[in-house]
Amino acid sequence: MSRLFQPPGGVVLPPPAPPRQLEPVAYGAPVGRRVRLVTILVAALLAAMVAGNVGLWYWLRLPPAALWPMALAPLAGLVVVVPIFFHQRVLGYGLEKAELIIRRHGRVHRFPFAGLREATFDPDATAWSFKVFGNDGIGAITGRFRNSRLGAYQAFVTDRARTVVLRWPDQCVVISPDRPEEFVVDLRRRAGLRT
Repeated sequence: MSRLFQPPGGVVLPPPAPPRQLEPVAYGAPVGRRVRLVTILVAALLAAMVAGNVGLWYWLRLPPAALWPMALAPLAGLVVVVPIFFHQRVLGYGLEKAELIIRRHGRVHRFPFAGLREATFDPDATAWSFKVFGNDGIGAITGRFRNSRLGAYQAFVTDRARTVVLRWPDQCVVISPDRPEEFVVDLRRRAGLRT
C-alpha cells in the first residue's frame, strides 16, 4: 500500500509520480546525392572496364578462349566493392534511454549522452573535409575526417544535406538522420541540453 504524501498545511496528496521514461525513437538514414553518385560511378567504372576488355579482345582478334577471362577480370573488383558497400552502410539512428544508437550491418555503435555539450543541425558541417581514414561515399560516408570548421570528427553520414553535429569534450560525431531538426530537439531534451 502506497503511503500518502502530506505537505505542511494538512492537505493529503498522492506521492509524486516517478520520472517518465522517454520511449525509444528511430530515425532513418536517407541516401543523399553524393553517396548515390559515388556508388553509381564505381558501378559504372567496373562496367566500363568489362566493356573495354571485351572491345580489346575484339580489336586484337584474340582467340575465343580469352574472352571470358578478359571480360570477368574487372569484375574481381566486385569482391572488394560489394563488401565495402554493405559493411559501411548506415541503416538508421535511434535514441534509447541515455544514448545515441547508430545501426549498421552486423553492428551497433553507442554514444552515451553523458558529457554531450552540443547538438546542432548544420547542413554545411562536412564542407571542405578531407579523409583521414574511412569511406568517402560507397554506401555511406564513414570514418575519420577533418576540416577547419569541426576539427577532427567521426562521420556516420548518408546525406550531407542533413548533417547533425554532436560534440563531447573529447570527440565530435556527425550523423544524418532523416528528420534532422526534430532529431536535434529530441536529443537535446533527452540529454538535458538547453533547447
